[in-house]
Amino acid sequence: MDTNKLLANARKVHSYKIESEFRLYGKAKHKYSKCIKHVYIARERGTPYIKIGVTKNIENRFRLLNVSSYGGFKLITSRQYAGHCYILERNMKLWFAKMGAMHGEGTEMFVFDNGTDAQIKQIFENVISNNVKQLKDVFELTRVTKSMSRQQQINLLQA
Repeated sequence: MDTNKLLANARKVHSYKIESEFRLYGKAKHKYSKCIKHVYIARERGTPYIKIGVTKNIENRFRLLNVSSYGGFKLITSRQYAGHCYILERNMKLWFAKMGAMHGEGTEMFVFDNGTDAQIKQIFENVISNNVKQLKDVFELTRVTKSMSRQQQINLLQA
């Protein structure tokens, strides 16, 4: 997928919508667990392949990813959220798949031809912020900042 075209689409707010399966579960939020997780985007070194994922411990996740990859993965950026993080990740992956950035059949890896890390970071930030705006009406999502204490983070989950 051409990175410039993807960046232009990422800025269009109307391209984001909540998938119908998530609307159905909006009233049954207990089906999706609330957690504090990092949503990240990483590049496999030496390839145009990008991985989007969610993890609680980002350092451990990259240690495991680098074992299973020939070149290893390089973290481009991540954001930490409290709430329904898996729904955010799933909606983001579906958006990238609809924009044609899929690699193969699944939504685990994406292809960004000739994209710099700075461009990919900008795309990620647009996609994550626009998805959060759409999902906040139905699901609980709050960005966790470094200035928050651990107790404040836990209170976000209990609210």
